[in-house]
Amino acid sequence: MFIINQSKTHLRKVGMSYLTHFVFSFILAFQFCVVALCAVIHGIVPGLFAIPSSNFMRDIQYILEHSCRRD
Repeated sequence: MFIINQSKTHLRKVGMSYLTHFVFSFILAFQFCVVALCAVIHGIVPGLFAIPSSNFMRDIQYILEHSCRRD
């Protein structure tokens, strides 16, 4: 019961339904996977993917700041 109450509280805090939160989280997870792969390739070949890795953190910060309700 505790985890259900915690989940409901979190969903209210971010102002999302369960389905919206689910989709939003999976989209972010997919983006994290793509950028992680780019970072690995960049580590092997520094001339590749230098810009996507640095821009990603700024983009994610913007998305999180503008998609979640703040109380």
